[in-house]
Amino acid sequence: MTFDKLEEQGYIEELYFKEGILFNIEDKPMSGNAILMNVSKWRSGLGAIGYNDLKVEYKNGNWKITKTESAWIS
Repeated sequence: MTFDKLEEQGYIEELYFKEGILFNIEDKPMSGNAILMNVSKWRSGLGAIGYNDLKVEYKNGNWKITKTESAWIS
């Protein structure tokens, strides 16, 4: 959803998520039908999770996510 839609739905109040959530996706140029990216999610003071070099591939009309061994939790 767009920021405005998230705000309309009540997920964002006063420019922040009530439950404290932030997604960060850093991708690299697409190679063929695959994207390699680093993904992290932070939620309030409870911590964060993420994956480095997560592979997202478009195959047979569907997107498939392959998790790597480089997951982290803080």
